[in-house]
Amino acid sequence: MAKYDIGRYEVEITGQGFQKASTGTLQLVLQFKVVGKIDPSDPNSLVAVMPGERKFYKAITANTVDWVMDDLKAIGVEGFTSWAQLDPTIAPEGFIDLTGKHIDMMCGTRNGQDGKSYEDWSIAREGGPGKPIEAADKKDVAALDRLFGKHLKKGPTPVAGGRRQPAAPAPQPVAAGGITDHDVPF
Repeated sequence: MAKYDIGRYEVEITGQGFQKASTGTLQLVLQFKVVGKIDPSDPNSLVAVMPGERKFYKAITANTVDWVMDDLKAIGVEGFTSWAQLDPTIAPEGFIDLTGKHIDMMCGTRNGQDGKSYEDWSIAREGGPGKPIEAADKKDVAALDRLFGKHLKKGPTPVAGGRRQPAAPAPQPVAAGGITDHDVPF
């Protein structure tokens, strides 16, 4: 169950290494304790939260290795020559010890197979909450129109109060004598 609200948090790494996922894929694991929630109105301030330890898992495959490298770069890990340098149990020369390092992580939510909501932690990267949206080049937006403009010709789906329009009410059963509920004045 989710204990922490959605948002950006400062955490302290307390452990690191690799382990196999249930699929057999090797994954990077960072264990961390939550220090505080970063105040969205003042990114230099923390909001106190209940203490807790969590783990971040990142599977390493041909499809995810670039994401893993981006995550490691975001927390200041670059230039290593072997994945073993990130695992204290293998402890090669040049071990990169992340314990004690404070980093920013994002807490989101995901729905489990049991229908419950669970925390979903990820490494916070530049451009996250609190960062201004950079203006796009007009030529790039025009290119979207050329590529995908046909999808816009249908027009937007009408919404009311941020929701789709409700379906028409179901027809009411006709009571004896041909009078419906709509015919009754009260």
